[in-house]
Order: sequence, then C-alpha cells, then structure tokens
Amino acid sequence: MILVFIVYFKEKRDDQMKKKIVEDFNRKSQHKKWTKRKMLNLAIS
Repeated sequence: MILVFIVYFKEKRDDQMKKKIVEDFNRKSQHKKWTKRKMLNLAIS
C-alpha cells in the first residue's frame, strides 16, 4: 500500500516538473519571438 502511494506521488511530481519545464520553455520562446518582433519594428522605423 505504501509502495503504491510512493510510486503515485513520484509520478505526480514528475508530471508537475514536466509541466514546469514546458511552461518555462514556452515563456522563453515567447520572449524570443517578442524581442525579434521588437527588433524588427526598430529596424523598420
């Protein structure tokens, strides 16, 4: 019973870690896109 709980908890935590990594990655790529657009606007103006 305890073993099952530990495995469940570990998988749940791994899922949270994956979500966090994906969110961080998405935030970074969004930031890159934004800076690219900003530089493009600066170059045009």
